[in-house]
Amino acid sequence: MHTNTCRMMVLSVIAATAAGASARTTPAAGVSVMDATSLWRCRFVKGTDIVRRKSGELEHTTAAPAWKYVNVKIDGKRVRRRKLAKAPRMRRRPAPPTADWITPQFDDGSWGLYSGPFSGSGISGHRSGGLCTKTRLVYLRGKFQVTDPAKVGDMTLSLSFEGGVVVYLNGKELARSHMPKGTLDANTPAEDYPEEVYVDPKGVLLSGYNAPKKHPEKFKKRIRTAGGIKVPAALLRKGANVLAVELHCAPGAEVMYEGPMSRKWGSTALLWPRVGLETLTLSAPAGAAVTAAAPHGPRPSGISVWNHPVIKAVTVKDRGDSGGQIKPVRMIGARNGVYSGVVVAGSATPIKGIKATASDLSGPGTIPASAVEICYPSPDGKRRHSAAFFDTFEQTPPSEVAAGKDGAVQSIWIRISVPADAKPGEYAGKVTVSFAGAKTVDVPISLHVADWTLPASQNFTTHMGFVQSPDTLAMKYKVEMWSQEHWKLVEKSFELLGRLGADTLYIPLVAKTHFGNAHSMVRWIKQTDGSYKHDFSIADRYAAIAVKHLGKDIPVVGLYMWTPVKLASNYAGGPDANWAAIVGTGEEAKKFFMDRDIMFSVKDPKT
Repeated sequence: MHTNTCRMMVLSVIAATAAGASARTTPAAGVSVMDATSLWRCRFVKGTDIVRRKSGELEHTTAAPAWKYVNVKIDGKRVRRRKLAKAPRMRRRPAPPTADWITPQFDDGSWGLYSGPFSGSGISGHRSGGLCTKTRLVYLRGKFQVTDPAKVGDMTLSLSFEGGVVVYLNGKELARSHMPKGTLDANTPAEDYPEEVYVDPKGVLLSGYNAPKKHPEKFKKRIRTAGGIKVPAALLRKGANVLAVELHCAPGAEVMYEGPMSRKWGSTALLWPRVGLETLTLSAPAGAAVTAAAPHGPRPSGISVWNHPVIKAVTVKDRGDSGGQIKPVRMIGARNGVYSGVVVAGSATPIKGIKATASDLSGPGTIPASAVEICYPSPDGKRRHSAAFFDTFEQTPPSEVAAGKDGAVQSIWIRISVPADAKPGEYAGKVTVSFAGAKTVDVPISLHVADWTLPASQNFTTHMGFVQSPDTLAMKYKVEMWSQEHWKLVEKSFELLGRLGADTLYIPLVAKTHFGNAHSMVRWIKQTDGSYKHDFSIADRYAAIAVKHLGKDIPVVGLYMWTPVKLASNYAGGPDANWAAIVGTGEEAKKFFMDRDIMFSVKDPKT
């Protein structure tokens, strides 16, 4: 979904030409309620591709296409053709949602929350403009608030897209375009594209970054439009309303897979998804009693709490879908396992006194509240060119969440350790999130315990080679190395690694390695006769803690007694080191790939 800025600029021009409007079009004297850049609950389904043979028959390709190349000549120039392997059956992941996904009551709390548009035009000859080339189905749920349906009036909808589309409001179909009539299912393809959108005037497949500029009319025809769709006021409801958009992939023409191609482009450079949403405008009459969908405008007043998928990082810019009611945090797992869920709190102003408290979970038996751990991640995760995300887990809540230009956001992580003797079945409970000066929010918890027991993590058959870093713990929490506060952090770190079945232990016996350790764990003590004795106390205690949480039979123990050549990534270089100062110049540089000095920490017995 993340796209190169230049490609998106080109895409915007083409989409505007095709649809006559950009993704943020606001009708004159009207209210823009939703558009393609609004927040959508999303489900993207990938699978094997559909090919329309020249005979008219539909055929599936293999999940990983196996091509054979044949050289041919066009206008005296040699080009390549491919032969595509046939798939034995259709494959699709994840499964499409249940039929009630279009209704307001549907639980979409586990769906990803993304801002569009979701391009499928293949605007770049090297990579699609937005969606993956394996995307076959796109399901989108957008929400907006209506305070009084009687004061809204009829709304209008227009959109541009790839493939075929069906649009629903609160469970009722509004319109469909480039899709067949009747009942649809996940196997129903959209209307085919003409062969001309795949090839240049000479019949060679379109490819290369300059293809949209050279053949704008070809790419313009890849984007389909549907406008002037009436949205009856009778379908509106007070509170949260759901606009659902279902997009189906159009079959790929045979020429896209087996047609002649330029020799300088790879086999996947010419494929494009043929499904996606480019622009959408849902507008209401001026003065309508409706609130625009997120992320338009400032955050709403007050504190809101929303569901968030556990596999997607929370950022300081995130906000919940407009008016979305909190749904149960659902978890599925086995006995003796640990399972997690996430909710997020957000506000336009600082959030004070946030605290989450878990109840017991009731079902075939009782899972006590003590088995539920609440964490409050800190927004200290950094990525280049993107918003800070919540990374480090803290077990105590912040006294205040400051409000930046995007408001205040706090991620709340719910972790359940299922007892080994828990009875299988459905369990229910809640986590109550309270705030200073604001209403509490009850978050329902739903846990399905399978009739199977995980072995102890030390007995997992997987190999988990994590590195525990005592030095960065001291840096992060600003404690003295090997102080009692530091040892508590080291123990907690190993306890968490033990849950994952970690089975490696690394002990640096030398200093300043790529681990970033300033000192060796074994301290050398020089004697009066010039010999050395050794202080193993730190290494002994460190190993004992590891054994306590990882088990006695740790299969891999790395004793670092030698460190490689001088590299800027090693401790000796550091992130800001001058490369020439490390490598040297002239004859020095030629010796660069020799061993560096081996360093260890010497302890003065007097001090």
